[in-house]
Amino acid sequence: MRSEGNVYNPVPERIPKVRDADEFQRMRAKATELACDIRLHRSFRLPPNPSIGRNRTIRVSYSDVGYLGSSSTTAEIEDPESYHVPVVLWAGGMFGGRYQAFANDDLCKKYRVRFLAIDRNGIGGSDSVSLDQRVATWLDIVPALLDHIGIQHVHLAAHSAGTIFVLNTILHQRHLLHPTKPFAAFFGPWVHPSKSGKWRLAAVGLLPELAIGTWHHWAKMINQSIAPVLTASGVSVTKAARTSVNGISGSKVTEDPTVGDGAEAAWRKASEAVITNYVFAESVEGASQEALLCLRKGSTAWGDWQDIDEAVSRIAENERKSQGPSRMGAKEKLKIQIFFAEDDEMIGKGGQAWLESCFTQDGVTEYISLESEVVAGTDHNDVLALQNGAIEKMVRAIGQVPSRTRDAEDRSRER
Repeated sequence: MRSEGNVYNPVPERIPKVRDADEFQRMRAKATELACDIRLHRSFRLPPNPSIGRNRTIRVSYSDVGYLGSSSTTAEIEDPESYHVPVVLWAGGMFGGRYQAFANDDLCKKYRVRFLAIDRNGIGGSDSVSLDQRVATWLDIVPALLDHIGIQHVHLAAHSAGTIFVLNTILHQRHLLHPTKPFAAFFGPWVHPSKSGKWRLAAVGLLPELAIGTWHHWAKMINQSIAPVLTASGVSVTKAARTSVNGISGSKVTEDPTVGDGAEAAWRKASEAVITNYVFAESVEGASQEALLCLRKGSTAWGDWQDIDEAVSRIAENERKSQGPSRMGAKEKLKIQIFFAEDDEMIGKGGQAWLESCFTQDGVTEYISLESEVVAGTDHNDVLALQNGAIEKMVRAIGQVPSRTRDAEDRSRER
């Protein structure tokens, strides 16, 4: 892998310069090989939870990549060092689940960080649940997965719709965050149109629930039937089919991978094509539910809170209670890092300003530390692209934090 300045370059060094279409096909074959890595295709069984109306065991798929210890190459080989590796738990956007790990694996190895990404229900290999169980089931999945693979604490990160799920995790499962350096990052976060002022999205929200609830069928049809024809004709694939997986390959695509050197553009185009096909080959039913959830259609709620300002206020109150009447000797503030896209068609500047105001309201700044920045030249999806540097900033910061104190963990394992 190459590192240019402070920005991590995801293009494997072994990929040669591109001179013809055959070379591009070889890159596509390499991308397919990487996409078949078993670490991207883990799963476990989540027991029933009758208290939320889920009376059956469900399958949950996830990826587990990055640094697992110096002597370990897969999650099946336990290295004692892995007990002290900081862990990112990723909540992706509407289509973005476990395949986000495809782009981030080598970057996380570089900074010695482990990266977990979960397919939410109805995405990938995760079984569907009813819309009203979606958030509650996520709150069942997270601690069950961490227990399944033996992890105590994580750093949280989210893109777009994943914002809703990470906020719920912080609010209701605060004990899962790092005990002394609690941290969560948001990339291209979601804000409801009523707060962002993006009225085109508000107009979508006026469509019948049935229309929005079957949207995933159209997205899949476009990807599998129409997009290949358009691509073969040299026409840019319609954004509706690929919008939420654009950032997973690490970059936006260029139209002609054979222009000039072309190696990086070809790799990005090949890897995006492969990952997009993998995403749509599995279930995407959950994407329609996510759309309904994001727009709060009907009686759909984001949790036991109405909107993000209320969630943040309650999180701050929890922080206050946990620290007691005096902050002397208290743990560090909960740190929130937000990476906004420069041109975010989903929330715009209005959504950015409103979200920042949620973290600067009275009673919040004493207990929550906010750092936000606009990532130049990005939109809602490619804010995740590795060459834009935001993901690396997060991973680099987390890589400097041990996930557990060695003495405490060693004593625990001795018992």
